[in-house]
Amino acid sequence: MNTPSRPLQSTGNDLALSADGRVARRQLNRERVVDAYVQLLREGVINPTADDVGQRAHVTSRSVYRHLHEDPTLKSDVVHRILAPLRTMPSIDDFDQSQLADRIDAFVSFRLDLYNRAAPIMRTLRQDLGWDPAVVLAMDASRVALKQHLMTVFARDLDQLPRPQRADIFAVHTLLLFESLDHLHEHLAPDEASMVLSRQLHAVLTPERDNAFFVAN
Repeated sequence: MNTPSRPLQSTGNDLALSADGRVARRQLNRERVVDAYVQLLREGVINPTADDVGQRAHVTSRSVYRHLHEDPTLKSDVVHRILAPLRTMPSIDDFDQSQLADRIDAFVSFRLDLYNRAAPIMRTLRQDLGWDPAVVLAMDASRVALKQHLMTVFARDLDQLPRPQRADIFAVHTLLLFESLDHLHEHLAPDEASMVLSRQLHAVLTPERDNAFFVAN
């Protein structure tokens, strides 16, 4: 006589594995949403909708909506991922040229290249998310990183200047901000903008040789 089979019962381990699987899927979907949101912003899509992100991320619009409106850290992660290159600066060794003019040229070239790559997405962020506290904090952190990199690259040159003149480097930092470079590029060709920035850096770092530099260039 066959013994009636009993229905299978889930064990505690089964439930834990099931819960872990759901958590993993949610995390994977979240990463897809962040990736898709970043891609769309970089492509100039202002304020992507849940449908836009869902199609790109291959997740449902309902899932995207939940992440966008119920996850307070998602947009912060989007912004930090976009601005990550601004906080990962080249090593000082990359600018360790024997001549100051060579260091200036290398630095200006780097900053203009960074501007050309990041300016479109920075404009989108300011227009679409400029009010968001996460965006404000991330942009502030990026400006601090850019300033610190400038000070580090030219630290030995600044150390040779009289203390009152060292403060002039902050004027150059202001010229190198994205908003300033946007304005500069509205009026000057790229080569002209590069020369202007090089002259300003040279004027700050070697004030006693300003006139000779201007004549040579």
